[in-house]
Amino acid sequence: MFLLVTMCADMLHLGHIRLLERAKRLAEQNGLLLLVGLHNDETIRSYKRHPILTQNEREPVVSAIRYVDKVVLDTPLTITRQFMEENSIELVLHAHDEGDTSYDADHEYPISVGKFVRIDYTRGISTTDIINRCRHHDRCSESK
Repeated sequence: MFLLVTMCADMLHLGHIRLLERAKRLAEQNGLLLLVGLHNDETIRSYKRHPILTQNEREPVVSAIRYVDKVVLDTPLTITRQFMEENSIELVLHAHDEGDTSYDADHEYPISVGKFVRIDYTRGISTTDIINRCRHHDRCSESK
């Protein structure tokens, strides 16, 4: 049985590692293994931006993280009963601000059956921040 964390894991950074570390701790406290559900490129584009790394490039990186027991590809945004049953998922964890209900629809089923846990995400680091740093760095390098 698994605890599921879904993610893009595009340009892996400290926030991702902290999330997975906390998820693994919670999984172990509940006698579960940690399953990371990776969204495919099309899914990511549907709500974010075009990923820098493809799903096939992201998967071996996430699989190599010591906290991760298993990775499942093509994970949907909406976690259904069928998806949970097919993947032996006992608990779903998602990182977002307390009071942010924008994720509720995607987690309606696990919330309704008491199998959902929300945690805070790591502030001050994100893939978007890293992309912006690279853009800024390029602009600064060009002006020299």
